[in-house]
Amino acid sequence: MHRWIPLVLVYGSVAIADDASERVSGFVAPSTGELTGRVTDGEGAPRANATITIVTRSGERTITTDKDGWYRADVREPATLVFVHGDVRITGSAVTSTVIDQHEAIVVRDALPPARLARVLSDPTIIPEYSDEIVDRDAWTRAWLLVEVSDTGVVSRVKLLNRPGFDLDAIAVRDAFKLKFEPARDRSDKPIRSQMIWTFEWPSFWWMKNHRYDRRRVPREALRVPCRGSGPTHGVYRDCSRPNLPAVITAAWINRPK
Repeated sequence: MHRWIPLVLVYGSVAIADDASERVSGFVAPSTGELTGRVTDGEGAPRANATITIVTRSGERTITTDKDGWYRADVREPATLVFVHGDVRITGSAVTSTVIDQHEAIVVRDALPPARLARVLSDPTIIPEYSDEIVDRDAWTRAWLLVEVSDTGVVSRVKLLNRPGFDLDAIAVRDAFKLKFEPARDRSDKPIRSQMIWTFEWPSFWWMKNHRYDRRRVPREALRVPCRGSGPTHGVYRDCSRPNLPAVITAAWINRPK
């Protein structure tokens, strides 16, 4: 039996949102085969009828947990993302059979969350540099990224899940590599790699200036700004987009500059 703990996808700091529904817990399935696991709350109690999303390069589908929080699914493609929204945690095991020296062997690969998640040391409300284009167009936008946190707390590589546009893509990537974390730890208290979803938000430059907000940080008052697409009765709309989670599988990694 071979046991393998993969990198774990955990929720990141959404700049000023405290809504637990924005949190995401999951993992990239360690192999193809029959995947089973459980969803639990913060106290370890099973979460019944939780919706689990399974994403591959071919598409996505959802399944739900039973009354005891267990789920079962067939994983037929490598690099399969399995995740659940909310203030919960998800584990899983993929069971496959393989032939070794003419004998069939059952291989179990476990996907377990760290005993302690990576802790953010950087200020999540910091606004990266504004580009000339976003100032000229007076836009409100955000970037969603997947960051890989090394066992030393340094961001080693990133993926752009949602591109902010307005000449901000490179700025988002650059500032993602500036983030600092206390690394995740396994059950023996050893620091390990992990992955986290992170967002940068650029409020409307002129909205910030007119209200005399500190343009280095997203103000809590931004939560009162209506989301884009909510109606034509406001002059300013906030970008309330969620991360494009299928891009966790499909987007290319960007390595840390040497």
